[in-house]
Amino acid sequence: IRQRIRTHWLEAGVTMRDPASTWIDAEVRIGRDTLLYPNVTLEGRTVIGENTVVHSGTRITDCVIGHRVEILDHCVIRESQVEDD
Repeated sequence: IRQRIRTHWLEAGVTMRDPASTWIDAEVRIGRDTLLYPNVTLEGRTVIGENTVVHSGTRITDCVIGHRVEILDHCVIRESQVEDD
């Protein structure tokens, strides 16, 4: 099922540098032209905006991340909102 979820997002315009190391829960929503680096985990009811970059080793749980945001390496973000830009 993890592979099917990754395939869905790849076909929807999300780029993953290493799909095999990317974990995305079924309820997560991701905007087009978003880039996910290796070892990213997106959990719960997380929503990622368009043109956003999530760097390696990041874990995001139950968050709303805006459009054109850059999340740096090894961040842990939980139950938070990050505005656009």
